[in-house]
Amino acid sequence: MTLVDRVTRRLGEDLSATEVVRHAVPAFEYGGARKIVTRDVRAGGNFLVAGLMQTIEGRDDPAPPADLLSVPQRCIVALTSHRLLIFVDRAIARHVPTRKVHDFPLPDITWVGIPARAGRLTIADRVVVGLADGRSLGWEFPRLSIAAGQLLMGDFIAAVNAIHPGRQGPSPGQ
Repeated sequence: MTLVDRVTRRLGEDLSATEVVRHAVPAFEYGGARKIVTRDVRAGGNFLVAGLMQTIEGRDDPAPPADLLSVPQRCIVALTSHRLLIFVDRAIARHVPTRKVHDFPLPDITWVGIPARAGRLTIADRVVVGLADGRSLGWEFPRLSIAAGQLLMGDFIAAVNAIHPGRQGPSPGQ
């Protein structure tokens, strides 16, 4: 069963008759890949390795936008034909969408920032989108999810541009 199938099953009756889940991709909170890897290395007692990682990664990580809505540390970003959804991901190896934490109809998304590659060791593609109420939503696709995240983002950008032609937000960190 694919992650798209799991999200479709999880949504069940919440899907309209014309709505289809197009993509479902594991993701982390904005800045989460670096935090998770560093924390896991330190938890294993490898403080020297964690320090080396921090030296290589650098400390110049741009701060997330102040109005960024929170997403779970490990989450699933899903795109349907009508909405963008964020679920809590309860598993590490076999991703399972549990609680839905964000649900935005595509017309409520006013711009999509260009995904930006972050990190040297903990590589991730960071994404920030703007909402109609002025807030932002951000997440990052970790190394193993970058290709699937790029496919999701291509369809997502096209869908938002069809609703709001010509709008594009800043890249994360700008």
